Amino acid sequence: MLAAVLLGRLVRPWLRRRPVRHDRTESSEPQENLEGAPALAQLLRRLDAYWIRFDCVRPRHRALLEHLETVSPENVSPEMHEGIRRLVETYYRASFGGVRVPTEELHGLEYELARLEREGEPPC
Repeated sequence: MLAAVLLGRLVRPWLRRRPVRHDRTESSEPQENLEGAPALAQLLRRLDAYWIRFDCVRPRHRALLEHLETVSPENVSPEMHEGIRRLVETYYRASFGGVRVPTEELHGLEYELARLEREGEPPC
């Protein structure tokens, strides 16, 4: 009887284990669903492409804001850093807060991102 209980305690955690995913590919686009905001999703893909261009790829496990915080302030002007932060915070509001982003705000974010892409400051 005691042997059966011990065996059960050893086997149960093994049966409950979920398979571990060893996908180490890098993310080139946000993981969250933005079906309702395709323009915002496009801006985020462009931001990830910008980071990739300068060999500053955002790993799949790292959130956008967390990745932005790893960027050295010396590498990006304060205006650019703030523009990226606004884009990320707008994404969070839309994705997690359910806030609909006004078209004017999207145009402003697009302008800031285009300026960042033109100036080509290396973020990392």
